[in-house]
Amino acid sequence: MKKVNWGIIGCGDVTEKKSGPAFNKVDGSRLMAVMRRNGQLAADYAARHKVPKWYDDADLLIADEALMPYTWLHPLQPMLNMP
Repeated sequence: MKKVNWGIIGCGDVTEKKSGPAFNKVDGSRLMAVMRRNGQLAADYAARHKVPKWYDDADLLIADEALMPYTWLHPLQPMLNMP
């Protein structure tokens, strides 16, 4: 089975215990890169979760051809659809 290499843009608190580690628990799925606007926080997250790549620029993560598909996790995301 071919692995799906995921990248997360916005690896904040929600991804620490919920969605982030889950990518590596599913057969054929692997979290390969994370992005935060703060590079130091992105590097820290990647080191703690054994994620091979980190970025502080979303365009660079999106351009990484080793990653597909993407997920965007952001605390404001649920509020975007609220009246």
